[in-house]
Amino acid sequence: MTQQPDVLWLSVSPSLQCFDRPLLSVLASQANVVQWQYCQGQDEASSLSNAVHLLHNHFRAD
Repeated sequence: MTQQPDVLWLSVSPSLQCFDRPLLSVLASQANVVQWQYCQGQDEASSLSNAVHLLHNHFRAD
């Protein structure tokens, strides 16, 4: 049985992931961290609703 995460890290910008790594390594040493990433395609409309919908479906699947 897998342990429930203490922290959910949402990442929606691949270009900013270099800033995520140091903080994630500190958090991971202190808590159970899971990461969820969403990369919007260039042809997709600029809307957060699709990412929120996908994240909601991810939690329902678990």
